[in-house]
Amino acid sequence: MIRKILSFDDAPVSSLTSPEKILQTWTLNYILRSQIILCSLFLFIWLAVDRYASKSSMFITSFIWLFLIGIMFGLLHLTRIGRPVLATVILIISLWVSMSIFAWLGDGLRDAVIIAYPITMLIGGLVLGWQAA
Repeated sequence: MIRKILSFDDAPVSSLTSPEKILQTWTLNYILRSQIILCSLFLFIWLAVDRYASKSSMFITSFIWLFLIGIMFGLLHLTRIGRPVLATVILIISLWVSMSIFAWLGDGLRDAVIIAYPITMLIGGLVLGWQAA
């Protein structure tokens, strides 16, 4: 199941009619695959390095990372069935909310996660177009 979701050669271009939708789907597929890999890597590094964190913050942060990874697998399925716009909107909202929670748990506006807000807007503009972003 996971191999089918992450496969690059099984693109849903046959059900899409416009070249713009095909480009959105391909772009979103690559963004989601790279996000899954990066989120998994960040989770494993954070669990290995941050041994001095409290158990409650470790649980909350791990839950958020795992929740994001699960959402991204679901969004890959949405793009596979030909709904790239809905998948992009859900991706932007989930990234925005999770980065806000990370900033709230961290140092607020002085936290390094604040740099993720422009990146989230950039992803939305890249996939949806400049009018929707």
